[in-house]
Amino acid sequence: KNEEFDLILMDVQMPGMDGIQATRHIRKTPLNAGTPIIAVTAHAFKEEQERLLSSGMEDYLPKPIEFSTLITLIKRWCQGVDSSAMALPTLDWQLALKRANQNRDLAMELLREFIAHLPQAAEIIRSEWDARHYKGVQDEIHRLHGACCYTGVPKLQALANEMESALKLGNHYEVAEMLPTIILECEIAAAQADKFIQDNGAFNSH
Repeated sequence: KNEEFDLILMDVQMPGMDGIQATRHIRKTPLNAGTPIIAVTAHAFKEEQERLLSSGMEDYLPKPIEFSTLITLIKRWCQGVDSSAMALPTLDWQLALKRANQNRDLAMELLREFIAHLPQAAEIIRSEWDARHYKGVQDEIHRLHGACCYTGVPKLQALANEMESALKLGNHYEVAEMLPTIILECEIAAAQADKFIQDNGAFNSH
């Protein structure tokens, strides 16, 4: 509570208070509200991953822990990406409302449409990069950044803006470092927004 950390490894199956409860408590403390929290779990199946990401954790590390995977995660979350972008929240409902002129139904619909496209956007970015089609990556990142501007996903919007700038400059090394982070943020944004929509079903009706 009284110490700021660069990264927190969170054992999901802790006795007394589980990792999700602990994460919620940490997110309420001023010093570590934006600190990346990595779930350490023996259950790495997709439903569990989505549950952890939607709870406010940034990434997951499967047990048994492989040292090379741990190093990759530390590098991903402690360097290589502008820290100001990483400090932004994944989901900001007040921003979504503001961009929908305080119309709750419209804000919810725009958010729903946005996350419906996210898996496809992430796949296009990944496949175009793997094929070294840099123009294709830039086009999709540009579309993603534009879509972010209609709803409340400030972290993804900032990351997309940074990546688009790096692509325009031809800085492919920087893009390669950012790619796993932006792909993961697409997953986190989709998981958190989906949970938000489910929890606020009163705004879900037409």
